[in-house]
Amino acid sequence: MYCCPYYHMCMFDGTYCTTDGILIISKMTYCDSCYDGKYLSGSSCVEACDCGYYANSATNTCDACDNSCSCCSSGDYNACTECHDGTYLYNGECLEVCPDGNYADTSGGTCEVCNGDCVTCSGSTAQDCTSCLDTQYLYGNECLNTCPDGTYPTDYPSRTCSTCNSRCSLCSESGYDNCQACVYPYVLIDTTCTECTVCTEDSGYFCNTEVNEC
Repeated sequence: MYCCPYYHMCMFDGTYCTTDGILIISKMTYCDSCYDGKYLSGSSCVEACDCGYYANSATNTCDACDNSCSCCSSGDYNACTECHDGTYLYNGECLEVCPDGNYADTSGGTCEVCNGDCVTCSGSTAQDCTSCLDTQYLYGNECLNTCPDGTYPTDYPSRTCSTCNSRCSLCSESGYDNCQACVYPYVLIDTTCTECTVCTEDSGYFCNTEVNEC
């Protein structure tokens, strides 16, 4: 016999105390509470709680995480360390959609920061942008200060580089009558790219194919 200092306290693996203070040797361990440094999980004292629970040092128990968390460091909604499938970890919270400036890393289940050129993005590089700062334009998946040849800047519904009309090599807006330069075989008359046949001696023009102008 042995008088246990705390009723129902596990003394060591394979032992427990009766309410009479008698130490019983058992093949199984059934605990009601645990010493400091271990935590009650079911009827066992463990050093680390399973995912879905956190170690509560105030009660020496494994307590459930918030429902939004897969794993956690406390019971708060913003104390997640891992998330359920379909949600992503961001500053301790599990979110269905990552905030602007971040993208969902499906392999790690986290929200990761976009490249500095992007406001929103689908990946980590400067070629993964989906929207840009107010001073830049989206071209493909990059944010540029100026639109390249063959495109023109638009502000609505978003700041993008839109493709010029197929007759234009340079343009200010859509349409073949807002061109600044033309592609062969079209020639520029004022701001319109038209067929070279309109440039006739009778009209006072000739077709200059070197610069695609009439």
